[in-house]
Formats: sequence, structure tokens, C-alpha cells
Amino acid sequence: MVAIGLDEKDGDRLYDTAILMDKSGKMLWKHRKINVLPELMTPPYSQGRPDDIGVVETEFGRIAVLICADTFTDAFVERLKALKPDLMLVPYGWAAANDKWPEHSRELEELVKRRAAQMRCPMAGVDLVGEMTHGPWSGWTYGGSSLVVDGEGRILFIARDRDTDLHVIDLAVGSLAK
Repeated sequence: MVAIGLDEKDGDRLYDTAILMDKSGKMLWKHRKINVLPELMTPPYSQGRPDDIGVVETEFGRIAVLICADTFTDAFVERLKALKPDLMLVPYGWAAANDKWPEHSRELEELVKRRAAQMRCPMAGVDLVGEMTHGPWSGWTYGGSSLVVDGEGRILFIARDRDTDLHVIDLAVGSLAK
């Protein structure tokens, strides 16, 4: 399976979207970011709907997808928690001025640990690597430092700071965790 964040054009609207695809390329789930940060884009992204927060049944269990700032909102996380996901996947655009790293990555770690413990399910929070080239945050850096935590909020893996990284971990979810 593959989960990825992307820009989605739907008519005259542009969404910050994350999709989950199965091994055959079939789209299993689509989430449109709700907590858009309108000050970052002109024109800003269109908002997704809180009513569309959900989970999808897969061979690995119930998987949930949110996007970055959606995890800042307690109501969105509580809505998802009620659906009892076995795994939550969250693409982040976690950025700061270059001199704020690696300390800025600790804020992402704390957020992901707190939300995974709140949801009582493992969570993968993945971030971009590179520099923003447009908009009010031009020159800021996406810091990588993607991480995976268990359902108690313990860190299982952290990727390299401000560098590309690929790592495979075994993570029991859903019926495999029991």
C-alpha cells in the first residue's frame, strides 16, 4: 500500500489531499485537509469537510488518514478516535527557518506522540525534506525527521533530520497486534 499527499484539482477548487492506494493501484481512501492555512497560499486551498473524516477497512486493519494541521484540532482527532482506527497515517509539511532545526522537529515528535496516545493506535507522521521557494515561508526548511510511534505514544523510529531517509519497520496493527 502507498499513502501520499498531493494537490487535487476538483473543478475550480484546489485541495490539499492525502490518498491511500492498495497494491493494485486502487484508491482506498481520500482525505481533504480541513484545517487549511490560508495565509500560505494565494489562492488558498479549499477546505475539506469534517464529516468526511473516516477510516478504511484494509487487509491490515482500519487505517485513518489526516493531513498536517488537521492533527492540531482536538475535535477532528476525537471524531477519528471514535472510529477506532488501527493505524493513523499523517503527511506533514512541518517547516521552520533553517536555524530552528533540529529543535523544531521535537515539536512534531511531541504532537505525534500525544495524538497516537490519545487515539490509542500507532501513527506514522511523515515530513518533507527541502526548502520552501514561494510564499510567506519562502526560505524555510521542511525538516524530515519523520517518525512512527506506537499506540502509547512511544517512538519506534525517527528518520534523519533535514535529509532523505528510508527505513522499513515491522509494525503489528489491527488483528495482527492481538
